[in-house]
Amino acid sequence: MLKKRLARLLCISVVVVMLVLPFMSCGDKKVEETVTYTLKIGTVSQPTTNNPFAIGIGASDAEHMQMLYEPLVRVMFSSDPVPLLAKSWSYDTATMTWTLKLNPDAKFSDGSKVTAQDVEWTLEKQVELKLGLVSNLITVLGDATANPNPINAPDSETVTVKLKTFAATFIRYLGNTSIVPKAIWSGMTNEALTKYANADPVGSGPYKLKERVENSHVIYTARPEYWGGKPPIDTIQLLWYATNEGQLLAIKAGDIDCISVFSLATAVPQLLGNPDITVFQVASNTTVTLYPNHRFAPWNLVAFRKAASLAINRQDQITYAVSGWGTVPAMIERDPAFEDVKAIYNDVKWPGLAYTTQAARITEANKMLDAIPGMTTIAGGDGTYRKYNGKLLEFKLECASDFASQTIAATEAAKNLKDIGIKMNVSPTTASVLVGKTARQKSDATASDWETYVWGRAFTSDYDYFANQWQSFGATESTRLAKRSWIVGWTDAQGVAIGDKLAQLQALPEGDATRNALIADTMKQWAAQLPAIPLYTNIIPAVHRNDKFTGWVEDNGYIYYGSIQSMGAIYNFMNLKPVPVEK
Repeated sequence: MLKKRLARLLCISVVVVMLVLPFMSCGDKKVEETVTYTLKIGTVSQPTTNNPFAIGIGASDAEHMQMLYEPLVRVMFSSDPVPLLAKSWSYDTATMTWTLKLNPDAKFSDGSKVTAQDVEWTLEKQVELKLGLVSNLITVLGDATANPNPINAPDSETVTVKLKTFAATFIRYLGNTSIVPKAIWSGMTNEALTKYANADPVGSGPYKLKERVENSHVIYTARPEYWGGKPPIDTIQLLWYATNEGQLLAIKAGDIDCISVFSLATAVPQLLGNPDITVFQVASNTTVTLYPNHRFAPWNLVAFRKAASLAINRQDQITYAVSGWGTVPAMIERDPAFEDVKAIYNDVKWPGLAYTTQAARITEANKMLDAIPGMTTIAGGDGTYRKYNGKLLEFKLECASDFASQTIAATEAAKNLKDIGIKMNVSPTTASVLVGKTARQKSDATASDWETYVWGRAFTSDYDYFANQWQSFGATESTRLAKRSWIVGWTDAQGVAIGDKLAQLQALPEGDATRNALIADTMKQWAAQLPAIPLYTNIIPAVHRNDKFTGWVEDNGYIYYGSIQSMGAIYNFMNLKPVPVEK
């Protein structure tokens, strides 16, 4: 079936339309030629919905949604937000109000203009539904009693947002919301809205959805009238492969043009010698981390987490999980290459670097565990695993089966932890199920539905994203359900104290001396408490062919419902130029 499908979907479709006009007196025939271009993208994951109110975190849904919809701004990983539907913005300190001016040319795919009323309704609905993707926005707006009607549209091209709490990076909070036409969505109940299939999406993005077939493909067609300029590629096809090996064969054969996340790093040497293929390293800003649920003892103990962290061999993680395409992480969920991390690196580096052998690390980690009250030795447990307060140390370790590297990372961690008497049962599941169970919970009732998991999530270079994820929250605040601090149950005194500082610094302007001091201080304290265990920092190989398109943008992508690497970014597709077809 796959071969037949690939045969049908050509990488570059050349359609020659012969228009034979009535014979002219000279007997000539007029021939007109139209050339259309198709970009084919390989993927091992696939979108789960067309509904921007039902989307979760994940690259597959994110890459799908960006084709059809647009946010107000594009939040880049390593640079300032890029204007999109909002062409400019300003902030009034006295009233704590942001004013956004919309691009007057922006239109939805049904021809209607994108208005401030569409933006107002979309943002208000996202806040009303308390969707985790806008939790930062919900936090700074405050509750309706303290800050009634904070979002307004004084005219068709102006939106104002009044804050209850200042946030230095507020504009970045607007990058996770797809603006939709109010006329289409506003007549539904909240329940109907979140369940709406949205089979024919109407958005302001450069493409329309033609077809989405599960376990096969998604086809997008260009909008020639797109307000940002006619897309250079007429059709984009997202082709699903069951394995990374399938993607490898396809890119080598020219059946696909690019792979945004090439997880089969061991195969990179096969591609480097091919003149028609380019492989480049993408600094993904992603730290793959082992998250323990502190609600399950003894993960609530700092000494236990530190012993487990010391035992996990970071070099093996890099060697086996990503075939060398990674770096030893700092003991904080931030890339060691970020300037703020580099400035204090000696305070947050992995303690295991001080040992010359893995055996020495294991010996020390066992000593650390032996010193914990209530902890047996391995011999005092069942001979292989320890017991804590009479209970065998056995935990379920979940990981995303969609990403082979993360499954390997979990497996390697489990091997190391066995050496210190901790049994980790590796349990792969799909990314959507894993995210739903951990990062997108609905209430306190589901907080203990998991024990430990491995996941990688990209962080932007600004510190506020990390700070917001790990700050402390009130026991009944709805936004807590999407934050790492609540998800892992980091609610002891140290966690709350650090979380309060993380909340405090977000209310200070960038460049403020107190803010800078808090950033350094909270990074050191987070690393000392280690609420989660960083395993490695990704360097993602991305692959594209050179024989069909030029103009590929090589950067580290942006955030929109998750991390979108540059090879899968819509701005990359809009920058491509087809290689002329020889006649």
